[in-house]
Amino acid sequence: SLSPAGKLLSIGRALSPVDGQAHSTAAAIYLTTYKVVPGFRGTNLPVKAIAATNSMVYVGGNFTSAGGYGRSRVAAYNANGSLNTRWAANTNGIVRALVTVNDRLVIGGQFNRINGAVYYSLGAVYLSHGRVVTPWASQSSSFPIRMPYASSSITGLSTDGTQVYLTAYTYIPNRPHPGTFEGRAAI
Repeated sequence: SLSPAGKLLSIGRALSPVDGQAHSTAAAIYLTTYKVVPGFRGTNLPVKAIAATNSMVYVGGNFTSAGGYGRSRVAAYNANGSLNTRWAANTNGIVRALVTVNDRLVIGGQFNRINGAVYYSLGAVYLSHGRVVTPWASQSSSFPIRMPYASSSITGLSTDGTQVYLTAYTYIPNRPHPGTFEGRAAI
């Protein structure tokens, strides 16, 4: 993920080493100097999604800790690579996609809770503190892309600054609702 100012490139997944430094799940590179940012270490499982602002890098995946702190599948790092310990959000399943839009972080994946509240596979938290944004369409029992089924997930998110676009799939055989969905949508 590239920061809006274009000065910081954040990368994730199974890494190591990055420019000779140990980074097992995420790293960031200053594009003005091409040096690796110290930090961005410490998630106990791979990072699957990254979104960045000019001052923060948000990561998602299936991890349960980041930087030595309990973080359930989503965490925020300061641009210098240190974990932002005042920001806290969590999901009860895998985070596969993140995107920032205005003052919000939109989270997608395979889950049915964000911060304990019902959000079927998609929801949003505020960038500044991690509290949930309500109301949200995916809180409805009619939202078609639903967990806890393993055959359902948001797989990608993007934005034009006004709408959020998603790619997703769900297939739940022998269920009258929510049925099937595969493709893309805008919210």
